[in-house]
Amino acid sequence: PYRPDRPDRPDRPDRPDRPDRPDGPSGVGHALALDSGPDTEWVCHAVGVLAPAADAPAPVEGLGGAWPPPGAEPLDVGTFYEQVMAAGYGYGPAYQGLTAAWRQGGDVLAEVTLPDAAGGRDGFGIHPVLLDAALHTSLLMDRPEGQEDDGQVWLPFAWNGVSLWATEAATVRVRLSRDEERQSLRLTVADTVGAPVLTVDSLVTRPAATDRLCAATRAVDGLFTLEWMPLPAPATAPSPTSVVGDGGWVVLGEDRLGLAEPVEAGTSDAVACHPDLEALIAAVDAGEPAPAVVLAHPYAAEGGHGDGLEAAEELLGLVQSWLRRPALADTRLVVVTRGAVAAGEDTDGADDIHDNALDPSGAGAWGLIRSAQSENPGRFVLLDLAESREDREGLVEAVVRAIEAHEPQVAVRDGRVLVPRMVRATAATGPAIDGQGQEDTAGLDADGTVLITGGTGTLGALVAEHLVRTWGVRHLLLVSRSGPEAAGGDELTDRLTELGARVHIAAADVTDPEAVAELVAGVDPAHPLTGVVHAAGVLDDAVLTTQTPERLARVWRPKATAAAHLHAATAELPLSLFVMFSSTAGTLGASGQSNYAAANAYCDALAARRRALGLPGLSVAWGLWADASGMTGHLGETDRARMGRSGIGAMSSERALGLLDAAVRHGHHHLIAIDLDVRALAAQPALTLPAPLRALTGGGTARRTAATARPHTDWAGHLAALPVPEQRRTLLNLVLTHAAAALGHSDPGRIQTERGFLELGFDSLTAIELRNRLTAVTGLRLATTLIFDHPNPAALAVHLHGELAPEDVDPLPPMLGEIDRLESALLSVAQDETAHEALLKRLQSTLSKLGALHGGGTEEGQAAGRIQDATADEIFQFIDQDLGRSESDGEHAHGGTR
Repeated sequence: PYRPDRPDRPDRPDRPDRPDRPDGPSGVGHALALDSGPDTEWVCHAVGVLAPAADAPAPVEGLGGAWPPPGAEPLDVGTFYEQVMAAGYGYGPAYQGLTAAWRQGGDVLAEVTLPDAAGGRDGFGIHPVLLDAALHTSLLMDRPEGQEDDGQVWLPFAWNGVSLWATEAATVRVRLSRDEERQSLRLTVADTVGAPVLTVDSLVTRPAATDRLCAATRAVDGLFTLEWMPLPAPATAPSPTSVVGDGGWVVLGEDRLGLAEPVEAGTSDAVACHPDLEALIAAVDAGEPAPAVVLAHPYAAEGGHGDGLEAAEELLGLVQSWLRRPALADTRLVVVTRGAVAAGEDTDGADDIHDNALDPSGAGAWGLIRSAQSENPGRFVLLDLAESREDREGLVEAVVRAIEAHEPQVAVRDGRVLVPRMVRATAATGPAIDGQGQEDTAGLDADGTVLITGGTGTLGALVAEHLVRTWGVRHLLLVSRSGPEAAGGDELTDRLTELGARVHIAAADVTDPEAVAELVAGVDPAHPLTGVVHAAGVLDDAVLTTQTPERLARVWRPKATAAAHLHAATAELPLSLFVMFSSTAGTLGASGQSNYAAANAYCDALAARRRALGLPGLSVAWGLWADASGMTGHLGETDRARMGRSGIGAMSSERALGLLDAAVRHGHHHLIAIDLDVRALAAQPALTLPAPLRALTGGGTARRTAATARPHTDWAGHLAALPVPEQRRTLLNLVLTHAAAALGHSDPGRIQTERGFLELGFDSLTAIELRNRLTAVTGLRLATTLIFDHPNPAALAVHLHGELAPEDVDPLPPMLGEIDRLESALLSVAQDETAHEALLKRLQSTLSKLGALHGGGTEEGQAAGRIQDATADEIFQFIDQDLGRSESDGEHAHGGTR
């Protein structure tokens, strides 16, 4: 027995066995029990039968010698633990031992190493963590017929023929096979030279229905938390220059965080500091090379207080200026914050006390840049540091690893580089509101009042009715700008009154701190304020380059500023509930919504700050509600189709309100409620997904990439091998295919080549999607004004042709490369005599045509005449000497290789 919470301690129970258990065939049977604590009854978990040890076997077949075995297909396990975490399997750092895996026929092979965090291996036959990690390979196996998607968890049940051959192993090789006849698994574990460590003849698994599992481990469909997971470290740490190039590193603006010193230490090079972007551009214009990386720390509101608008405005100006500078097109801007995200905390419901330092204004910067990343992939990196010097010292490593791994958002905590991943939220284990139980969603005092901002809008009205019907709320204060004059206000009041509630609708500007304070103070003392739901919000969508400070403020104030005022006005009140309606735009980023994303990210962090202060606080980041509201009623068919392709569906009101209940019960300060189609996500290339979604796709066969989306490593060479008309046709088809996809059409033939993009239905967001698609495929840095500079598909294809196939490209090198590749394949296939003869005839015909291309009377034509009677060796010698391979020694044996 061992303690599952402390894998480094093979503790022994005080009472090692229970004598009243049945004996096995050998007459020796022992019940194994784990100590549940000094004051609890012992529970039998397993019964086993011991037998004399057999003779040691020979080295296990397939695990000795060459490793991995020839023909084994490698499997990608780089994000394995992220993926299984998203599926509900929580393996902490001490249990993450799977380092490599391969598939060989129906078997799965793996290499497993005991993590340092698991403790020493002394005293164990086989360390339980090592054995557990060996079984992780079963999650990589194909499921038996009928179990592919049965919605059940299959757990180990019966072990037979378990033999331990060696002790204290640290790194092992694993083979897991399925015995179809016995409906079981066969496990073989060997050391690094193939000698056996452990063998299991049969491991039988049984399904566990999810409704019989503990509620604490049951995922809530549509509800997610944002977890920060360690970024897998590379085997060899890359150097900064190998990842970002030879350009220098620059610190922009006042260096409040002291970034220059750790950057200089990490790059072993001098760091330039410029007071602002204009000074940097002036230096580049004067002849200095453009830097590879620029770090900027946006202004933070003093002590995390204030509404953060000033910081967001300053950052918006910087980013817009950055995008207008062609000289910085290949430079990455790293926006550095401190304590802006709740990285490293426990997401099972309890908040980390260190979140007291969380900076909502810095979180607003994260929301804005997340949207900037959606519109401009590869241009920006977000980096959040903690207070420690250790984290600052790891700054360069964190940036380099983020860029190398294509991770646009990272945080450094205790020297670890963490990345954000959405995982399914588990059902609540206890109350999240004072006095509530599992079945009682909101334990609010029936005599208390709940204030709802945006209370007369579509969502506010739905929530108000839900509070009355489901939560038992009897006193409501509904606040909006129009107040009683709001459309539908009287009907709403009548409906809620019929349900037994007393309703007061008030007109107030929640962006005015005095108005908010007056609202709170004016609540009837007989029915004191016990809850706040902040559902107010305004949209003013525009791509980043056309945003303005006025548009930012128009969206920021009703959401973030109002939240700050509500927080300040109620901080001394004994509230049981403080819920803010946020948006997934702040968590995932959203093209065209940088202002809205920033404001909602501020609210997410404000909820964490309230919790750290001992106050109730919850921010629910909503996806799309099916009910058209004042903010979503403008969405058209193209908008919804684009969201559907990205895997985001619309939630019915009933489902959304159920998720609100689950979020309140859960206990975490930030929950994401969204209808996600994981299959649609899996159909997209991983690197095109917002970073937080990457753990949800499951990887493996679910992920596919359309042929048109596969980038060519050398477009110039690829096109140069084609005739010019075919080059143009290829690029036009590329444009039409991705234009159709951006508009939601499956048939590129629906796109007319000479018709303007705007006439075809493109707007600013679909224009960005087309630009990003073409950038991903071609590797070109394309302007956000692409469809305006080249207003129809034909013109855009001409532009791409000029960029990818300049006229001075020599077509001969790529053609010779193709011949080299073809030669290797020919010699391999030609080992078969029949194939050899067929290939010989075809080559003779092709070379004859080549020789006659410029006239049969030429030297080439005479050579072609000799080809008809040439041998294979003579033909290959001709290829080498006359088509660019004159270094050949001509020694081509039939069916051989060079």
